[in-house]
Amino acid sequence: MPQFLRQFQKINWKFLIPNIVVQMICWSYVAVSYAVSVKMTVFQGDLSLFFIYQFFVGLTITLMNEKAGSAPILISLIISAILALDGLWHGNLIVAALSLLMPLCQLIIFWRILEHPVESQWLCFCCIYSLTIPIVMIRLISGFVSLTSVISLLPLLMTVAFFQSPIWTKHAPYQLLDSTIAGILAIICLLAMRPFGLPIFIGILIIGASWWLLMSRHPLVHSPAAINFTQMIVIILAYWH
Repeated sequence: MPQFLRQFQKINWKFLIPNIVVQMICWSYVAVSYAVSVKMTVFQGDLSLFFIYQFFVGLTITLMNEKAGSAPILISLIISAILALDGLWHGNLIVAALSLLMPLCQLIIFWRILEHPVESQWLCFCCIYSLTIPIVMIRLISGFVSLTSVISLLPLLMTVAFFQSPIWTKHAPYQLLDSTIAGILAIICLLAMRPFGLPIFIGILIIGASWWLLMSRHPLVHSPAAINFTQMIVIILAYWH
């Protein structure tokens, strides 16, 4: 049996699908929350292909986290890049350019171009993850993107940076320091940029508890599934209306 077929057979799809859905919720909830807050939900485009694009981006992320074979990762990456070009076919250069950034980032990480220092992969992934797909979705839902909408994504960026740090910086010499700084910045962003209430309070408590587990080197901090699910809960709480 060819090696690439064996790589596909080893994939645990029952595990992958929930992780992909979690990624899609993180992107979509933030974008919809912003569009609702500015009362601009005009849906300036067909979201069906964009959701399929999100699915394959999430699939690539999950396959990379689980150290899957190169064939499934590359196939998923190529499909997401092709779907990203849908914006070009509809004459939307901004949508196409931003959508292509995520597959490009994943390809750079896959080729280990940013392998040293380890933090460079982490920062690149978190920035592209938080500032491309949500912006594209805001553009498709509301019909425009403003500086305010970009700034509104800073709590998302710092939350993702904190929760993804155990995955991306686990071999870094200053991993605990990286996570602590990201956690502090995430809390500052939540307090400074989101209306304080019970959801924000609970989100901060979850960040604090997650930091404590990280400091105590609990096994859960090395589980991408647990990390991504907890990240999703905090993001929902942060952008709760």
